[in-house]
Amino acid sequence: SVSLLMEKSLHAVSVLFFSGCGIVMFSPFSLFPYHPFLMVLGYGVLMGEAILFSRYIKSRQRKWWLQFHLIAQLLGFLLVTIAFSVIVYSKIERGKLHFQSWHAFLGVLAYVYTSMQVAFGLFIYYFRKKLIKWKGVPFAVQASRLHGYSGIVSHGFSMTALALGYCSNFARSLFGYQVSSLLIFFTIVITIGVLLFKPEVSKTSKTTSVPNITES
Repeated sequence: SVSLLMEKSLHAVSVLFFSGCGIVMFSPFSLFPYHPFLMVLGYGVLMGEAILFSRYIKSRQRKWWLQFHLIAQLLGFLLVTIAFSVIVYSKIERGKLHFQSWHAFLGVLAYVYTSMQVAFGLFIYYFRKKLIKWKGVPFAVQASRLHGYSGIVSHGFSMTALALGYCSNFARSLFGYQVSSLLIFFTIVITIGVLLFKPEVSKTSKTTSVPNITES
């Protein structure tokens, strides 16, 4: 179907684009390139894929997709955390000031927001039964929906900070002004696609016996 073709295309474009950007920016002979390389893989590839596949949590394979979402998000968060540590260490080592650009300022806020989002998701995942016992199924459903909506905001905010990274001196010297501007544009377009696209889930594949209390 058209929807399935669009979904596969979105997966392919997203993974290839962000992976390609990361590979071009990477160099094993310097510390700094590990920052953009891991950020692009963490946010652009792993967390983007985790969000796309989270839409299948409503199907009968709910448990499998939920675990995939969890693992992809945790791996993405691990890469992002390493990338964040790299840039902090690099700034200190070179004696440079922090928060000297919108990319840096929004990047810190994005990392904090992402950390809170991941912690919230883990809480819902591991304490689901206690939430239901404490407040009932409707409360657990609302908590999961809140996590899902918050995840959209979190990923959009993080990808905005990532896009601004192409305005940095490093990116401009590597790609040039025009290519950097194109990379910003494509990052925004792909991110909008990841956040808004919803795959078609057939009625026969939807679960009726298990309440969906973790959307994302």
